[in-house]
Amino acid sequence: MQGNQQDMDVLRGWCAFVEATGLAKSRVKETDVYQEQHVRLSADNVEEDSKGFRFSLSAEQTRVLAERYVKESEEGTTQSEALQLGFPLLRVIEGKQAFFVPLFRYSLPDDWHAQPEFSLCVPVKQGIEVVPDIDAFRAYLDIDIQELGAERHMMSLAAACTGKQGETFVAVFRTFLAWINHRLAGLKTIRNDVADVHLEKAITGLICPPVISDFNSREQLKDYKVLLERPDLKTSPLLQRYILQRSLGNPASRHQYSRFPYGLFERKYPLGRGQMQTLTQVASGVPLVAVQGAPGTGKTTLFKSLIASRIVERALACIAGEDRNLGVVVTSTAKKAVENVIDDLRDDPCLNDFKWFYFLCGDKAQVTSEIDRVHALLRKLDEQSYDKEKQEALADRVVAIKQTIDGVHVKFLRLLAAFEDARSAFSALSPESFRERLDALIRDVRESSEALGMIAHQEPSLDYRVLTSHCNGALEALAVDKVRYTQAKDHLSRSYAKLIDAPFEEMAYQPWLESKLSETLHYHFSDYPRGFMGSLRAWMSRRKYARARDHLKKNCPDDMTAYGLDSLDHAHLAELARNRGDVFSAGNAEHVFQTLRQGPPEPAREASLKLLVKAIAEVIQRSSEWHRYEAARDSFNAEFPEGDWIEVLRLRFIAQQRSLFEHAIDYLWQELLRQKDVLGQALSLWCNMLDGQTDSGFYKWKDKLQEFYRLISLAYPVMASTLASVQKLPGYKLADLNGFTPYALSLVDEAGMVSAESLVPLLARSERSIVVGDPLQIEPIRTLGSAMAGKLKDRHFADNTLYEAVSPMLVTAYHRAAGTFSGAVDDMGDGIVLDEHRRCRPAIAELFMQIAGYHGVQVCTQPAEPRIQAACDKMGGFNLMFYGVEGRKGPLPNTNQDEVEAIGLLLDKLEGAGYDLARDVGIITPYSNQKNLLIKTYGERLAQRKALKIGSVHQFQGVGFEVIIYSPVIFQRTDRDQFQNGKPNLLNVAVSRAKQQFIVVGNQHRLLNAGKSLEKMARACSASFFVSMEHQSPSFTGVAPGGIRHYFDCEHIQAFESLITSSQRSFVAVVPWIRQGISPNHPPLKLLQAAQQRGVDVKVYYGHDHIEHPNADDGEIGLIKAYRNKLGAENVIRLPEGTHEKILMVDDQLAMVGSWNWLSHSYYRYCEISTGTPLALRRETSVELRDPALINQLKSRIASRNEGPSPIR
Repeated sequence: MQGNQQDMDVLRGWCAFVEATGLAKSRVKETDVYQEQHVRLSADNVEEDSKGFRFSLSAEQTRVLAERYVKESEEGTTQSEALQLGFPLLRVIEGKQAFFVPLFRYSLPDDWHAQPEFSLCVPVKQGIEVVPDIDAFRAYLDIDIQELGAERHMMSLAAACTGKQGETFVAVFRTFLAWINHRLAGLKTIRNDVADVHLEKAITGLICPPVISDFNSREQLKDYKVLLERPDLKTSPLLQRYILQRSLGNPASRHQYSRFPYGLFERKYPLGRGQMQTLTQVASGVPLVAVQGAPGTGKTTLFKSLIASRIVERALACIAGEDRNLGVVVTSTAKKAVENVIDDLRDDPCLNDFKWFYFLCGDKAQVTSEIDRVHALLRKLDEQSYDKEKQEALADRVVAIKQTIDGVHVKFLRLLAAFEDARSAFSALSPESFRERLDALIRDVRESSEALGMIAHQEPSLDYRVLTSHCNGALEALAVDKVRYTQAKDHLSRSYAKLIDAPFEEMAYQPWLESKLSETLHYHFSDYPRGFMGSLRAWMSRRKYARARDHLKKNCPDDMTAYGLDSLDHAHLAELARNRGDVFSAGNAEHVFQTLRQGPPEPAREASLKLLVKAIAEVIQRSSEWHRYEAARDSFNAEFPEGDWIEVLRLRFIAQQRSLFEHAIDYLWQELLRQKDVLGQALSLWCNMLDGQTDSGFYKWKDKLQEFYRLISLAYPVMASTLASVQKLPGYKLADLNGFTPYALSLVDEAGMVSAESLVPLLARSERSIVVGDPLQIEPIRTLGSAMAGKLKDRHFADNTLYEAVSPMLVTAYHRAAGTFSGAVDDMGDGIVLDEHRRCRPAIAELFMQIAGYHGVQVCTQPAEPRIQAACDKMGGFNLMFYGVEGRKGPLPNTNQDEVEAIGLLLDKLEGAGYDLARDVGIITPYSNQKNLLIKTYGERLAQRKALKIGSVHQFQGVGFEVIIYSPVIFQRTDRDQFQNGKPNLLNVAVSRAKQQFIVVGNQHRLLNAGKSLEKMARACSASFFVSMEHQSPSFTGVAPGGIRHYFDCEHIQAFESLITSSQRSFVAVVPWIRQGISPNHPPLKLLQAAQQRGVDVKVYYGHDHIEHPNADDGEIGLIKAYRNKLGAENVIRLPEGTHEKILMVDDQLAMVGSWNWLSHSYYRYCEISTGTPLALRRETSVELRDPALINQLKSRIASRNEGPSPIR
């Protein structure tokens, strides 16, 4: 992102989204409004008095409203939803949807439904009970009601808008409506955003549940307004970084640190690597760190250790005389996530019953409770005295432990420097590659040495220095031979040069000298006369030399020709003879000839020897470097087998780091006592500001904000609040802070649930921030419609690339903090990954990781406590379980009565196994009506009033239980599963809430056919454990036991096998459907086919439950086809009217009726499991009847049914 003002442009765009989101919550969707909710206010139907006007609803309107909004409570009392009268109405059109926006609102009394014909007095002429929608006036009519005086009655405000007074409500109201029309018409000429806003004329009022612009949005807008009044965001560098930063794709930077943390919260188990990386980043001063972690990877644990390290850092700063604000604020959109951190602090033995240290903000009651703690702290400070000696002793302990860790760090750095220095000799090579190259070089040296004759073949060991000496000796010998050869060659060259008109080339000179012809020529012509009188004497001896020449020609004809002697006269022959004599007279001719015959030394050998010498030198050097590296590596590994410093910190100093934390707490308490006088002043003002009051100290401390927050954070170094309340904690408003950041470090949890723009108020008050989230868990709830979002995009984010990176509709706070280029769930940017899961049993962890698509997460869950493990063992030891129910609609939409009843039986099982239902068990369902039905049925049993035990997936974010029961509700084919199955996020969170056991209670067939995440969940749980709870049909409770045999549970399997194998003539099975679940094996079909092959007349009648529903399900199509193929289509008959009977009839003599579904049960695998404890929720029972009349009746009824058209062909 470039551009000096782009951060401000994004901020303006976000502000527009916040404003639009707040307005969206004050609107009523037209399609949600009944006719009976409409109200027309006119002179004909209102009566006026001194307070306002009165209007009435008809008996029919009152009845319909009561049906819709009046419910019976759990205690049996009648309760009504809060309702309001909204008037007049603006109609806002976005895309294909229309909304009503009431400009004024008046709350109806709680007993409005008690009157047969409701009559209401609306006080528009006095008081402020009729409330204007300030945001709607501002957004749609460009009027700031607050400037007109919002504390005025409705008629006064309407008159102030129109500029005209009126005596009656009707007159003022008519003028006001006309003014709205005129106002909108004028604004439409200059503003495109109100083009689809109109005054609703068909009705003037609406009775509906309260709609009001979102409080959080209004509070956020105040901060946005302050920030946008500034010329730039230089005074808020953290916020500016949050908006502008983009991922550099450099994860290596996460391993770099300039400082490391002192102090951890954990006592026993080490932190994960990602957690320690985050701590080192914070200690090193990185302003904005994003952390991504799958469920159970220790985000809360990370926060606690971040807090511990800041406490120790604060103590060290005080010891050094450099005290400063190092406070931490913990925040999240999920209240439970915030409370989890504070609860863990409260439960820690060294923090138990503290009146200082942590402050949990919230609603008015919570703030009041915490202010009481502050006052209790001030009283305790007054009661105790500062102990200087104790504080100094604690300081010595803190410093001593720090020095111990520092000493190890110094040693680590020294050995690491030596290691890295040795490693630097490898250049860019890895040690493995360097060693491979060294070994290859050693092999080359050995092979070359053998080839050059320097060593024997396969000599066991080499002394490279001796070998070098041998090679150098060989090179010296070659040099001597080279000189000798050159000298010999020069000697002959000089002799040849003495020849005049030599008959042959110089290259033939040596062969000539060594030839027989040369020797014979010398013999005959060496005495040839020369000198004084030589010519005469030669003439006189001419015959002698002629005979000698003839002799040479006769004995050496070829050589004479070859050397060109045929045509030479006696004088030339004599010259050759004398020349030969001169050569041999030197006495070294044979040595010269031998040297020349051997030839010059081979250049290749010389070059090879030189290369070998060089290679040997390289081997010696590299071997030295390798040995140096090995020594440095072994020394380092011997002292620090953990590896890098992050691992050393993580694994080595658990006890010392915890001791640092505890000593630092005690030290800081003495520091509070030392500064209690000035501390009391700051805390008193802070409490007053939190309580909405301002005293004389407000302006005094406003000029000393740094000192003020140093003192506040000394007393309460940990503050916690939801994002909705986090702006309350400083006391001073953002405008009063004037760029000062009271939060030294903010920790944001569940940032994947927070849209990008929601962090602006927090980051504007923070110096640094750690943003922790997981985009694969619950997403932000975005209420803004796509049409309005599209308009805002066009207006503020014309750059599509920019919109992808910062859009509140696409991007979470985690994405923005991680600097991603999009809001894609798999775009993690520069976030540090927490990759050690420590909550769930491996099977549960594997399931949620499969659903969400996590990779590289290690499951490091510690064993469960004995009580929990024993309870799990009594439940069969299954971490994943599936209890199948067929499904039955409950009293309200999105409810399933079968699941509710089965969950009650399951709770009995869990309690009997040893689980504490009020502590260990949570029930999750995606639908609010099912949640309410479960709370009504089991809320008291699970102590729901004390803490959340039954809730939606969103409510369970940040919560974990030993056992989670999941109620999916859907069971019919047309039940929509998009809400649960559209993205993996919901089921990821639901599954990962379970520590020991995750149990699904639902319709297995429907969930398997849903595909995606629901199928993965159903398949995994069913593969681990599955048992179905069928409806009892027909009822046989009244049958006399005498002479009747009963079959229970797994006895049915043996009974079916016995009956089918013993049948002689006929075998009839009547079942609701044919299913096999996830098992590829279906034993009943094989038994039926074998009986048919023996000649037994086999008939299978199947139908479907819920015949009244158009989406009634026959069963598994593939399995039904197999039945028809194996048994014949005419023998597998679909009952078009459906059935829920479970009947076997054998040879017209015996009938079996009961609850066991003979051809669709998944009990086969269950019955193979021996757990010692019956795990079925209800005993499946059948009775064997031998009543001929009953059997004939059943046969006749079945025979009378005509086969309907089967969808299976």
